Amino acid sequence: MPFVKGEGQLVLEGLLKFLIVKFHRAGLHSIVKVLLQYSKVATRLFYYLS
Repeated sequence: MPFVKGEGQLVLEGLLKFLIVKFHRAGLHSIVKVLLQYSKVATRLFYYLS
């Protein structure tokens, strides 16, 4: 499904690539832990802003 990339998506892709490179040697467990922390923060922000 074709779509035009917005700035937000480009930023998210950049962050994901950065995280993958940064935590590449840390192991899957660390990556999952960090992603869970980010998702908690994002969820709080979402509820706070809505």
